[in-house]
Order: sequence, then C-alpha cells, then structure tokens
Amino acid sequence: MRKLISIIFLNVIIMGNSGGPGQGYSHNAPNFNNCTNCHSGTVNSGDGNVTFTGLPESYIPGETYSIGVTVTGSNERGYGFQATAQSGNDAVGEISLNSNSENLELNGSYIQHNSRTSSGSWVFDWVAPSSDVGDVTFSASGLATGGNNGNGGDDVYTNAIIVPATVPVDFEGLFFSEYAEGSSYNKYLEIYNGTGSDLDLSEYSISSCNNGCDSENEFDYPDNITFDAGTNLSAGDVYVIYHPGCR
Repeated sequence: MRKLISIIFLNVIIMGNSGGPGQGYSHNAPNFNNCTNCHSGTVNSGDGNVTFTGLPESYIPGETYSIGVTVTGSNERGYGFQATAQSGNDAVGEISLNSNSENLELNGSYIQHNSRTSSGSWVFDWVAPSSDVGDVTFSASGLATGGNNGNGGDDVYTNAIIVPATVPVDFEGLFFSEYAEGSSYNKYLEIYNGTGSDLDLSEYSISSCNNGCDSENEFDYPDNITFDAGTNLSAGDVYVIYHPGCR
C-alpha cells in the first residue's frame, strides 16, 4: 500500500495542469513561481509571449477595469495562463470573471484558465482598491503547450506590468477665474490660485471636449494643455493661457 501511494503521488507531481494550476504560479511576488514549476522549458525562450491589454496608465481608486490576457506562440494542444494583481507581496483590488470570456476561473486572488483554449485570449474584471495603495503590479505566466501528452515540449512566458495610482486632486481654491473668446485665435483662460499655497503647475494638466463631454472622466482631448517643469503659480496670483496667435 505504501508503494502504491508513492506512485500515485509521483504521477500527480509531474502532470501538467490542463484544468488550471494551483495558486502562486503567475510570476508574482514573493516567490515568482511560474508555469515551469510543472512544465518543462526555459522561460521566454519560445516564439510567443504573454501580454496584458486594457491596463490603465494609472488606476483610479474604486474604478472597474476590463483587462485582457493573451498568450501567443507555437502550440499543439492549446494555451493556458494564471495572473494576479499585487502591491508588494499582497493581492490588491478585486478580480472577477467577465461574462464575455470563457474557459476562465477564479482561484483565490488569482485568475486562470479552467481548460486549455485554442484562442489563447481571456478577459477578466478588476476593481481597483478603494484608496491609493501605491504601485500595483499585474503579473502573468502563460503557457503554450507542446506536442506530447505530458508536460514536455511546452513554452512558458512571463510578464509583469506596474500601474501607479491616480488619486483625484483636491482642486478647492484652484479654478478658472476668467475666460474670453473672441474671433479667430483671440481666446484665453485665466487660472487663479486661491489655495493659500504656491503650486507647481507641471503636476496638473487640462483636458477638454468638443461641445461637452459625453461621459465623466472621458475627454476628446485628454491632457491637451500641460505645463513645463518649474511653472509655478504663487498663492493669490493668476496664470493666463492663450493661443500664440492671440492679438
């Protein structure tokens, strides 16, 4: 009986996870384990990769994002993956299934395939933490399976993307104090600093829309006005923005 148990245990260890891996194989901190723990091959040595799509340049606390994971490269029996979002060694935000994606399952704080796919693409939702937790690292380990029925001949790919937080700035006291629109380029905006403190305007930008914005926080021209480093606006002073052709 002891010999039989040993054989069964060995078989479990060497088998690949066609139905989804255990936790902690998404190339994430602190151990940075990946699919090579069960599958053969050298990481990122094949002709494919694993990539994220839909990640914001910076996250807004409490916002929901639909994020894609795609694995490419030569394969005979399909693709698989595992991904997570962390700050330091801890999972952050909330990952959930997306109704537009199949062959997907949750495994604690991880999202992963529940069966191999031929497409190599999945989509999941991530709700950002309710407050600024600093940089969030999205990490993934992807698998392109080889031609045999075991775990040999497989290609493993890893990726990690860091996304910082965007915390809404308290604009109380900083506002447009005057606006003029004349003919041609004769237009200007005046910004008044009533915050009581000097401000570095290079930390700010102005976004705009044509004829009003259709959705909150979505602009036709995001960050279309920026300020050079060292552009200071003293408390109680104004800053005028105008077109170079203004007369």
